[in-house]
Amino acid sequence: MFDVMSQAKNAMESYSTKLKAISANISNLQVTGYKRTDVSFQNLFSKLVSPGTSAFENGNEGGTNPLQVGGTVAISSSSVDFKQGTFSDGANIDIGVNDGSRLFIASADGGNTFWYTKSGEFQIVNNKLYTKSGYQVYGFKRTSGTTSTQLEAIDLSNVPYTDVTKITWDDNGVMRDSYDEETKVYGKELPYQIATASFKNPSGLKYENGTMFSETLASGQPSSPSVPLTGTVYPRKREQSNVVYTSEIVDSLETQRALDATMTVIRMANDTITQFINKLS
Repeated sequence: MFDVMSQAKNAMESYSTKLKAISANISNLQVTGYKRTDVSFQNLFSKLVSPGTSAFENGNEGGTNPLQVGGTVAISSSSVDFKQGTFSDGANIDIGVNDGSRLFIASADGGNTFWYTKSGEFQIVNNKLYTKSGYQVYGFKRTSGTTSTQLEAIDLSNVPYTDVTKITWDDNGVMRDSYDEETKVYGKELPYQIATASFKNPSGLKYENGTMFSETLASGQPSSPSVPLTGTVYPRKREQSNVVYTSEIVDSLETQRALDATMTVIRMANDTITQFINKLS
């Protein structure tokens, strides 16, 4: 019975972790660029009572299966789900990229350390492009229609433009002076194109501040920074969270039921132990 209670305790800890992940997903339902966290379980076998017998042994036509006593449940993995989110209208300076594997590049320390994000909800402060959480966004310099391969912070300090609130992006991620919704005509080209990077295993990225990610051993190193693929850029759009509320609720109900059932097992084991002790006394 004590083994039963120990196994149930481990199971409760695993289910509680799953519920925490679901709670975080639902809490960030309306956060631009948020990627849901997925927790998976695995079954553990703690004891092999009998290894079984082979077929045709001692004249038997069939063997016997191993006798295994089930152990408990445990967390097998926790990963970030990079499934593409939907897009909604954003401000002029916002941008979305319809490619789940590509992320925008930003830095808080002048390019010594890079973090990555799916949130293209940007802002221009003191002529520099930042994420909403205050990280400077990086891109490529453009000269006479040619894009450099050298990654650098997007800084418009020495670039003439008319109105900072009208600055936007075109369908190739090139920064523009303005855009006319009625005529569908862009203003003059500004000397930057947005940069993106991808990872072999984006699910292995580590969540940092807000919707920023950092690389890990599991994610691997990022690809060489490049411009977004033609046709994947959504100017003046924001990629929404990929959390599906109904799915998270169903998952939470299933996990809660499993948690309740585990607590019932603990109560039953406790009652059995109590009855045994009472008889001894």
